[in-house]
Amino acid sequence: MAEDTPAPLRRHRAAVYISERDRAALAAGTCPSWEEPADVRERPEEASASGPNDRRLLDDVPPHY
Repeated sequence: MAEDTPAPLRRHRAAVYISERDRAALAAGTCPSWEEPADVRERPEEASASGPNDRRLLDDVPPHY
């Protein structure tokens, strides 16, 4: 009986507005802002560097034995 009933349709979200920055990124073939990780969007200057906590741990924490 389940074979006769159609599967429910899934709704998809559609973009209503795309910013100029994202349009330029799409035109250039790069990722728009919604595909970037959150930390890259919030701190683009630190995206390639290690996190600030990593530097603190390397500088301040003695080796564990």
